[in-house]
Amino acid sequence: MKGNAGFLPNINFQAGLTPSFGFLNQSLANGTDVNRFNLSNNFNAGVQLTWLLYDGRRMHLELDRLRELQNAGEISLFIRSENLMYDVMRAYNNVLRQEALYKGLEEQMTLLKSVFGWLKPV
Repeated sequence: MKGNAGFLPNINFQAGLTPSFGFLNQSLANGTDVNRFNLSNNFNAGVQLTWLLYDGRRMHLELDRLRELQNAGEISLFIRSENLMYDVMRAYNNVLRQEALYKGLEEQMTLLKSVFGWLKPV
C-alpha cells in the first residue's frame, strides 16, 4: 500500500534496437567499381530511478486515504455477507412456515373428510 501512496521509488527501464542498412555503389576515377552492402544494429538501454524525498505530507495523506478506502471495502464486504446470511435464513424460515401451513391444511382436510364423508380432496 505504501508503494501506491508514493513512499517507494519509481524505477523505469527503457531499451531500443535500431537496425540500419545501406548499399554503396561507387565508381572510382581509376575505373574500379565498389559495391558494398552495409548492415548494422544499434542497441541502447537505460535505467532511471526516481525517488521523491519530501512532498509536503502528500504521501502520508494518500496513505491515509488508501487505508480508509480499504476499511470501507472491508466494511462493505462484511455488510454484504451479513445481508446474504439474513436472506438465506429468511428464505429457510419461509420454507419451514410453508411446510407447517401445508401440514395444517392437510390435517384440516383429513378432519373435514372424517366429519363430512362426502368431501373429496382436490
